[in-house]
Amino acid sequence: MLYVCTRCLAIAQLIQAELAPIGITVEIKAFSGLVLTSRDATRGEPFDIAWDGWFADYPDPSDFLNQFFDGTSIKATGNNDLSYFDDPVYNRRLEAAAQLSGPRRYLAYAALDADLTRKAAPAVPLWNFAEQDFFSARIGNGCKVYQPIYGVDLAALCLGHRR
Repeated sequence: MLYVCTRCLAIAQLIQAELAPIGITVEIKAFSGLVLTSRDATRGEPFDIAWDGWFADYPDPSDFLNQFFDGTSIKATGNNDLSYFDDPVYNRRLEAAAQLSGPRRYLAYAALDADLTRKAAPAVPLWNFAEQDFFSARIGNGCKVYQPIYGVDLAALCLGHRR
């Protein structure tokens, strides 16, 4: 059973088609809105795959890894950890990484990311958005400010000097 939002049906059908040749039959159940996070559709539900997405609130690995895989944060409702992954070893490593700063922090999170992906696999990242912005030649080079979470700072744009 694959849980998806109704606007994600094309992606669900692609997943269904891609898994069929290797003998995996996928039944799709679509929900309107943000049902996976709004009603805790994953706890106790009979799903095998749940399609959901996440956009960073701030540029730090804890915004992904701790949000999704720290089992100590699991509550009765309203969880970001939709896989309900709760492993004491990873919980301790996530806690330790969160206490670090600078390069040590990023190296610890990189190791955690690799281990979670290769060994535990509570979730599978499918893609990361890559955005491209195009500007008229009139926009000055010195005023295109890119903010890593929200994209181009429109308020910083300015016209360049005319020759």
